[in-house]
Amino acid sequence: MILTTTRKCVICITTLITILLFSACGKKEATETTNPPSYTGTILQAVFDAGYGEDIEHNEKFGSVIVNVTPKDFESYGFALGDSVDIVFSNGYVMEDVPYFNGFYVKSGAPVMVAYPGDDYLTITLNNKGIWKTAGLTEDDSVIITLNTTGKYLTTQEALGQSYSFVKADNQSNEEFANFRALSGGNLKADFLFRGASPVDNSRGRASTVNALLENHEIKFIMDLADSQENMQEYMGKEDFTSEYTKTLYESGHMVLLSMGSDYESENYHKSVAEGLKKMTECGGPAYIHCMEGKDRTGFVCMLVEALAGASYDEMATDYMTTYKNYYGITQEGTPDKYDAVVNLYFNTFMEYLHGSCDVEELKNADFTEDARNYLIDGGMTDQEIDDFLMLITK
Repeated sequence: MILTTTRKCVICITTLITILLFSACGKKEATETTNPPSYTGTILQAVFDAGYGEDIEHNEKFGSVIVNVTPKDFESYGFALGDSVDIVFSNGYVMEDVPYFNGFYVKSGAPVMVAYPGDDYLTITLNNKGIWKTAGLTEDDSVIITLNTTGKYLTTQEALGQSYSFVKADNQSNEEFANFRALSGGNLKADFLFRGASPVDNSRGRASTVNALLENHEIKFIMDLADSQENMQEYMGKEDFTSEYTKTLYESGHMVLLSMGSDYESENYHKSVAEGLKKMTECGGPAYIHCMEGKDRTGFVCMLVEALAGASYDEMATDYMTTYKNYYGITQEGTPDKYDAVVNLYFNTFMEYLHGSCDVEELKNADFTEDARNYLIDGGMTDQEIDDFLMLITK
């Protein structure tokens, strides 16, 4: 059974800041040009997972399209972050007025073109949903990208624009660099459930740091949301693989590989989360949950677990936003506009879906335990299995 539409927020007007962020005008005047810049490109040869530094035609897990052009080369044609573009695939599928950002700064299911920090090529997608199947694309298709309006979404880009470092800063702890921390809130056991970046995928340069932290905290089980068996074999075969502690857990059967996409509304996502938590109950803890960065997929799953354990809206928001402090320096005290924008765009969207309400004040005072339980039941867990899981993770 999938979550019913009555529990979903179909039409939602969020806070004023979100409305302002997605207004049509940037800080500089949005302009249309008579002879707009245009780029005609190909779609790269396929590779299964993230880390778009290798040739890929589309991302099979997320359904994104990866275009054979680097952000630097693309922008040399006359494009800039914050522009609006029109996208036409050779099969006739058209996407109009698509924002060009360096992050996924749109609601779930909305079109976006992204030059994500650390990725070599441009990504085109419907956020969290993917575009490959929706557009009916094949390996032979190509794409034409044309400037629609200069600077139309510049306000959003400047408000949410993210920088990303692959090197630990002098003032950063290993935990901050690895986005590593224990879950807390509600009735969760202290220092029993942990979250963070990948200990095996080193495309963001954090794997060895994470692996050392897992060993230091004597982690007994890993719930890997991102990878498949094929991915693991690939990682372990690389020269830079040094995550021997994680390898030991993998080889002893204390690591579940779920290879999940990012659409938390999908049936597969429900089932994968349920599968992972059942395996965690079987193996015990301390346990670790991760995707590649420990940000989006990990963010939703950890929020779900925290909600099940009785965590409040504020407790979950604080944990979720710690990632944005660790990676991008976004804090409520130092960068309040960015902080509120991320909460409204991402975290509140999660909560709206889970609780079935668009009223932020209602969300701030809601009890999410039954919402989380229903999500897991929809994924195939029984009440007894959920109770057994709760016995493992709560005081």
